[in-house]
Amino acid sequence: MFIKVYHSFGSQNQIQITGHVFEESPPEISSKKNFFIANLISLISLFKIKPLANVELELNFAEKKYKTKTMEDGFFRFEFKPETELKKGWHNVEVSGISPVYGRTVLTEGKLFVPEINDFAIISDIDDTIMKSYSATIFRRLYEVITRNAYSRKIFEDTVEWYRKLAEAFPPGSESRAFFYVSSSEWNLYEYLNIVFRKNELPEGIFLLSSIKKLNSFFKSEKTIHDGKLIRIGRLMNTFPEEKFVLIGDNTQRDPMIYEEIATKYPRQVKAVLIRNRNQNNQHQADEILRKIAQTGTPALQFRTTQEAINFSINLGIIRMIKLKNLCD
Repeated sequence: MFIKVYHSFGSQNQIQITGHVFEESPPEISSKKNFFIANLISLISLFKIKPLANVELELNFAEKKYKTKTMEDGFFRFEFKPETELKKGWHNVEVSGISPVYGRTVLTEGKLFVPEINDFAIISDIDDTIMKSYSATIFRRLYEVITRNAYSRKIFEDTVEWYRKLAEAFPPGSESRAFFYVSSSEWNLYEYLNIVFRKNELPEGIFLLSSIKKLNSFFKSEKTIHDGKLIRIGRLMNTFPEEKFVLIGDNTQRDPMIYEEIATKYPRQVKAVLIRNRNQNNQHQADEILRKIAQTGTPALQFRTTQEAINFSINLGIIRMIKLKNLCD
């Protein structure tokens, strides 16, 4: 049995620690060689997983113990209000459980991030917002994943510099603002995305992804996947009720509609909405949605180039002037 604890988050209002339990350790992504067959084998291996349901787990955190069970897809969540004052920054946690196969106790360590309540935090989509994914079409997205491995994925020009600046706290040198990457990508791709982000030196943050998939359901479209994204963002708003958020996404799928609903439900917590224009067919609809958001007093922009988003961010005063280095092709 293998327990995977994802980087999790919390505040004085609520702690949320998540992960999966699998029959065995998921495969590592070790090859940097960008060959079609190697990429295909690596991708298939990420979806050939065997999650374990109804496994009893125990969390050891801050000298307290909490219990939960895994769901049908092996996913688990510990959710509770902390009983003591939490220091800002990263905390170590321990999750343990007894293997249903061998009867041995398995213990895994994870990390929990308690952000400094700053002037704002960032919620960003990943596919077609940070990296080129063509996520609106499953076959085009699959082609991109197969032809480019985690070490060769393309990030939109100037996005790394923009995100690094967004992550800065003021004054310079203090801890970075909290970054939450809320995506429709499946949990299968967690380590894959970690490699992409580390390789490109994007801000470290918390991944909040969609339900794990098995290989036989990879091509199936799930209608609830975007509803799940809305729920995950709502949890963040409720966990950090005093925090404002900059929402960044794209117009290939439903980010504009999701962000409009968030801005309507949590008007005091949305500082700005920025949407990358990746689908010309959806441009008009996204413009209309952003216009409605702007009418409520929340700054909103649909941008074609990252430079437009940078200028918008500077004008809003959420980042300082930066000198672009064009690190990303």
